[in-house]
Amino acid sequence: MKRSLGGLRLLALVLGTAAATMVACADSEPDTKGPAPADTGTTTLPPASSEAGADADTNADASIEADAAPRVCSDHGFCHTVLPSDQTLEGVWGDGKGTVWAVSTEGNVLRWDGSAWHVHASGLGPLHAIWGSAPTDFWIGGDEGLFHAGGATPSVVAFKPSGPTGRDRYRIHSIWGASGDDVWAVGARQGAFGGPNGTVLHYTADADAGTGPTWVLDPASSNGIAYSRVWGSPASGAWIAGRRPMMGLPFEEVAVLQRSPEASTFSEVPLPGDPGDSPDFGRMSMIHGAAATSDTTMLLLGRSVSTLPGTWHGASTDGGKTFTWTYARDGRIDDPAINAVFGTAPDDAWAVGNFGRVRHWDGTDWSPAAITLTKLPVTARFHSVWSGGPSDVWLVGQGMALRYDPAMRKDGGTK
Repeated sequence: MKRSLGGLRLLALVLGTAAATMVACADSEPDTKGPAPADTGTTTLPPASSEAGADADTNADASIEADAAPRVCSDHGFCHTVLPSDQTLEGVWGDGKGTVWAVSTEGNVLRWDGSAWHVHASGLGPLHAIWGSAPTDFWIGGDEGLFHAGGATPSVVAFKPSGPTGRDRYRIHSIWGASGDDVWAVGARQGAFGGPNGTVLHYTADADAGTGPTWVLDPASSNGIAYSRVWGSPASGAWIAGRRPMMGLPFEEVAVLQRSPEASTFSEVPLPGDPGDSPDFGRMSMIHGAAATSDTTMLLLGRSVSTLPGTWHGASTDGGKTFTWTYARDGRIDDPAINAVFGTAPDDAWAVGNFGRVRHWDGTDWSPAAITLTKLPVTARFHSVWSGGPSDVWLVGQGMALRYDPAMRKDGGTK
């Protein structure tokens, strides 16, 4: 269609006005309260660094073929699986051999049998966390506390409440274990006076009493920290993180604690602040994801007091007993938030977050991954990621469960 000269002039005037408006906005003071979605409607990500267009740019050419068959996998090899309707998955875990389990805020446990998802159990209350040592020996947790899975085969697994119940139960946010008999869970106590109290539970055998494994409330529960994450490795032990009020200030700060295998209590680990922030608030920040990528390397993702995203890198030279930490900014204030990170090697970790954000760590840099099947980016939120190695990765979230298949990655596509 031909455009008139008057129409072109009008278009130029509109574009010029929009450009001036954007320049004026860029010069204004940033909103330190954090990012707001540019368009929760659906199709555009916030204009954050080069990652915002990763999906659209990488997949545009393939998606505009009018007569092409429906795609299942993205250019970077992320294959979309079909979930039962109305499921928001908050946790995922696999055995590394094909069996994958996921939990939802709708109170369901879902099982991937190698070709399809099935609702395996329901009515367990909102669920937020899952960790296991075998396909028929794993733990799930949520608003109604902890449940243990058991059975001869995955298809007949049943769930039993475990740990405190009734008025003494705890809301579980995160679960991790060094083995099936050494498991940690963190959360908050339900209905406690003065609000929820931070909770750390340990499932282990009582050597003194000579009994089998049982859940015990750890003393770290009474230090005023609202815990949200637990992770670790066999050599470095268990790590927990949360937020606590800052003395004399109406703010909160991050607290990270470690309990090495040789220790009987948790010790706080000081993290460096963002060097660009005021020294008075250097510790005030938030952690959105944490992972031990090996016994001697760790990644923590979060935001500083200025709400700029960054990564804490931990490295150990004594086999995981102690770590040296560095902090580096790695994004803009309007980058979509990261919600989880998982790694299996110092050069192989994944992070997922809001607006379909997926990033891969190669040991040096973070790079975005394209997951969309069309020219429109994914705008739903990812809540969890699990990996059994470079070719075994699952990403789950709002109505989504994506499986990484390196065989489906096109030439030129990267992780």
